[in-house]
This record gives sequence, C-alpha cells and structure tokens, in this order.
Amino acid sequence: MKSVPELESDIRSDEALEALFANAAARPLPRADREEQIRERVHAAWQNGVRSRQRRRNNYFAMAASVAIAAIIGVLLYQPRLAPVDGSPVAMVEKRFGDLRIADASGIPYYPAPGAFAVSPGQSINTGSNAGMALSWSNGGSLRLDEHTNLTLVSANEIYLQRGRIYFDSNAGAQFGNKNTGTLSIRTDHGVVTPLGTRYVTQHMNDKLMVMVRQGEVSVKNANFTATALGGQRLLVAGQEAPSVVPVLAYGDEWRWIEKTTPAWNTDGKTIHEFLSWVSRESGREFRFDSSSAENLARTESLIGYGQVDLEPSIALRVVLMTTDLDWSIEEGVVIVKEKALDESAGAT
Repeated sequence: MKSVPELESDIRSDEALEALFANAAARPLPRADREEQIRERVHAAWQNGVRSRQRRRNNYFAMAASVAIAAIIGVLLYQPRLAPVDGSPVAMVEKRFGDLRIADASGIPYYPAPGAFAVSPGQSINTGSNAGMALSWSNGGSLRLDEHTNLTLVSANEIYLQRGRIYFDSNAGAQFGNKNTGTLSIRTDHGVVTPLGTRYVTQHMNDKLMVMVRQGEVSVKNANFTATALGGQRLLVAGQEAPSVVPVLAYGDEWRWIEKTTPAWNTDGKTIHEFLSWVSRESGREFRFDSSSAENLARTESLIGYGQVDLEPSIALRVVLMTTDLDWSIEEGVVIVKEKALDESAGAT
C-alpha cells in the first residue's frame, strides 16, 4: 500500500482530497449517495488534522517565545554592574587570579571591570582551585584569600569566614583607607578571631579552626572558652575539644600561598633595605647583614629601573639582588645579606 503524504494547511481542501485519492489503491466505487458522505467525513478528518498541526505549531511558537523571554530576563538580571551598591566600600581588591566569584547578599553575581575595584558590606567572595586575592582594607592592613575560600564581608570591622584560609597583616604598607579605626574580627562557626596589631592566618576547614600567628597576639573566643596565641604559635580548635597551642615557624610551606597573593610592590625611590624589609614581611623570613658595609650599602643604594615588581617576594629577592652589589643566602631560616665577592679573574691580564 502506498503511503499518503502529509498534507500542509496551506493546500486548498479540494487539492488535498485529489492528492489523497490519487495515492489510494483501486477499490470498488461506492454508491452515489454514500460518496458524498465519504467526501464529507474525509474532509472533516482532514480539517481536524490541520487544526491539530496548527495547535502544535502554536505550542512550539509559545515555547520558543518563553525561552526567548527567559533569556532576555536572565541577561538583564545578571548583566555586570558597574559598582557595588551595598554601602561604603570596606576594601579595595588589588590583585586577583584564578576562578573568583563575587555576589551580593541576594546572590546576584558582581562582575568587576579589570583592575582594582572596591567591595562592600553584604558581598560574598568565593575562590576556586588555584585562585587567590589580595585586598587593601579600609581600616588599614592587607587581607589575602587562598584558594577554596568562602567568606562574607559583614562590615569594615567583621568578616564571616565559612570555609577556607585567609591572612591578615594589620600593619602592611598597602592601606586602602589608612584609618586604623577599629579591629577587624574574623567570625567563624567555632568562634571569633580578634587580632591585636598582628600578622596571622585564620583557617576554617573540615570542622576545625586553626590560627597561625607570625607576629603580635590573637584571641579566639566562643561560648565555651577564650584562648590566645602569640607570634610563633599555632592555635587549633577541633569540634568540641578544648583549644591547643603549639609552636609554629613564621615561614615555610604553610605560608607560601601568601606570597602568591602579594600585590605588586613599587620600587621607585626605594632603597635595597626597604626592598629587603618587604621581602621579609611577605615571606616571614628575617634578614640580617654579615657586615656593617653591606648594611650601609643596602640603606644608601636605591633601586632604579624596576618600577612595579609583580613577583613572589622570594623570587623577587633572587632577581633584584642579581643586579646589585649584594648577595644573599639562607642560614637556619634567616636571609643573610652580604657584599658580593670580587671576581679576581676580571682583573687578570
């Protein structure tokens, strides 16, 4: 049996009937009185088919229109905003890399333009793998975020750390507001971390709170206890256990991530001694000179031609000192700075 081709709504009814009968196999002719009934029923069935197909088309058009409207709404709703609107900025983002997501209190994402930008109370920041951020805090100091960190900016004096690891240097040279008005507290589900003029790491992960102090003093307080950690100490709170305090170095693998988030440092008008001080602050390694002449050279010789140094401080130490008359080595965790030895072969004839 031959198949009947699908009839389109734009074919006139008579032509459609002719096409239908033309493709039908030979059959006995009906009586004249029955032929008209057959024609009427076939015509009615054809019209029902046309209406059914038209309804399907209308449904498709309605669905497509709905999708288009939803897409337009999505574009309008999630388009980048030029600036946060949640209040006075609490920090200025100076450096960022990797997968970073910033959203306001309602969860709407904020897509900043390239370069430095401000963040405000109510916004949340989430860093992905191999990501990091450095912020100059409005009340003074520098805040760093490691990868896999999720926090909310509550106010100029408070951060809520849900997960991850942050570092705060209350006396860093890079200062957004330079107000020094109030202490920045880090609130976690295990307690509130409050510093007193210090450099320290707060880490909240896997139901544990850990605080490592490079310099100064940090207190951790919740409903059950108040504990304190000093420079060179690590404080750990695990579950409902009492906090423990143990010694910790101020440098090493646990601190290396901080150097990756260090903002570029401007060398213009700076001496070698100022550069070494910056490296020491960011790396956690102290430095000292092996002679008074080496120290005098560092304090009097300026760095020329470097501009912005956007390298990890430990790497910058190698690169910058290569072009000076000073050399360095590490002994027992301390950077020893000395004058370069004269190349005796240079004067040979």
